[in-house]
Amino acid sequence: MKKEHFFQYRSTNYNELFKKLKNEELNGKTILLAGLNNQLRNHCLDEFSREVIAEPLTISLSDLVVPNEKESYDRMDAFFDTLPSDLEMLIFLDGEQLCGVYTAYTYSVVKYASPQEKYFIKKLEEVSAIKLISFEDTYSLDETLVRHAEAVITFNPPSSAIERFFWHLSRFRVNGSRLPTKRPV
Repeated sequence: MKKEHFFQYRSTNYNELFKKLKNEELNGKTILLAGLNNQLRNHCLDEFSREVIAEPLTISLSDLVVPNEKESYDRMDAFFDTLPSDLEMLIFLDGEQLCGVYTAYTYSVVKYASPQEKYFIKKLEEVSAIKLISFEDTYSLDETLVRHAEAVITFNPPSSAIERFFWHLSRFRVNGSRLPTKRPV
C-alpha cells in the first residue's frame, strides 16, 4: 500500500475520503482505523455512521476469531451468511484479533497473516457494504490487512500538556489487565 493511504484523522486526505463516502464511492471498500486515541477513533466511527442512511452493524472480532481455526471459520461463515443484502456499513471492533503471527524464528520482526485473517479477508471481499476495522494501536496492523484496505486512518494522542496528562491517566492499567502483543526482544 502506498504511503498516501496512511493519513491522520481530520487531515486533507481524510476530508477527501469522507467526500467519497458521501458520493458512495467507498461501497465495498475496507477502511482501517488505528491509533491510541480512543476518543477520536470513536468520534470518527460516529461520523461515518451518521453519513449512512441505515443503521450500521457493529461486531467485535473477538466474537469471530478464536485460536481454533475450524471454530473461527464456522463463526465467520455463520456471521457473514446472515448479513442482510442491503447492509450499508459494517463496523468491526477489536481488530487486534486479526493481528497476524510471527514466524517460528526467535528474532523475527515480520508478522504474517494467520489462516483466520486470510479467511476473514476472503469473506470481507464478498460484502458490498463499507467495512471499518478498528485497532487499538498501529503496531497491530500487518501488511496483509493494510494492502487490502482502501485507507488507514491514524489517531494520535492529544498535543496539549493538560489533555495529554488526562489522556495518559485514562489509559493507565493495573496488573497487566491490557497487555499488548508486542514481539519480545
